[in-house]
Amino acid sequence: MAIHLDGHAVFAAIGAHPAAFPDLSTDVAVAAEKLLVKQIKAKGLTLDGLRALFKAIGSDLATVLLDTLKDTEVAALVKKLDKNRAGLEPAPARALLHALGLGLSEPEADKPKPPTKSKPATKKKPIKGLMETTNAFEATRTRESEEKPVPAPKAAAKLPAEAPAAPAKPSGRGGRAKKA
Repeated sequence: MAIHLDGHAVFAAIGAHPAAFPDLSTDVAVAAEKLLVKQIKAKGLTLDGLRALFKAIGSDLATVLLDTLKDTEVAALVKKLDKNRAGLEPAPARALLHALGLGLSEPEADKPKPPTKSKPATKKKPIKGLMETTNAFEATRTRESEEKPVPAPKAAAKLPAEAPAAPAKPSGRGGRAKKA
């Protein structure tokens, strides 16, 4: 049978009676730091979550917590919580996170996008025959079945079977004339 301890109750007891746990003082500090860093780096952390965390630990511990983070982790937090100020250097980014967490600052509002010049939409004309049906294969079949043989032009019937070839014109470059 497994026993499950309430971690919050254990940490509260250790914190309330540190003299009863003298050998755990360094382990408690390491565990507390790991837990705070894990919480602040959590994917689901929001501005409200950061503010609740800072309210619980206080301004001094919040400063220490932010100082333990790497510059890349600070940059990622700023990008997540205030995307319009994502390009800050590490020191101003830490100060911004501290101010956001304590409620002394708000995320910068999104900048309105400049209006883009849009070209007037051109209306495409549908291809006759293809757009009249819903199925492209059906449209092709229908179109082929509707085609009728085209009669030969009447003017072509009056021409003799073999017309004499036109004489070749000289090219004008002094070369030979090409035969047709």
